[in-house]
Amino acid sequence: MYNIIVIDDHKMLREMISETLNTRGFNVIASSGDAKDSISLCEKFKPDLILMDICTENNSSGLAYSKIIKENFPSVKIILMTGVPDLTFIDKAKANNVDSFISVSYTHLRAHETEADL
Repeated sequence: MYNIIVIDDHKMLREMISETLNTRGFNVIASSGDAKDSISLCEKFKPDLILMDICTENNSSGLAYSKIIKENFPSVKIILMTGVPDLTFIDKAKANNVDSFISVSYTHLRAHETEADL
């Protein structure tokens, strides 16, 4: 079983990802809305994988923290996610030795958030 940390500033998306992974046999051991927390969560939980948004709460950068994680926890796999259509993120992720990169569309999620507010 893989132990996973999920970092995303969108609470609803973070919960959906965690629930989906848990129901498919993975083990989400922690989650946060702030990339800054990824370091202490790695120290505490020793994950196999981190799914991390690039732009998180408090202007924390998943790109910046992915570099620190790879330097201090080289065996931890990192998949960066973003809904921001900026192709330079891919090159920066490669430079930080990130293992994979996912471009996420939040359009469908935002539509549901808006409907929930009505």
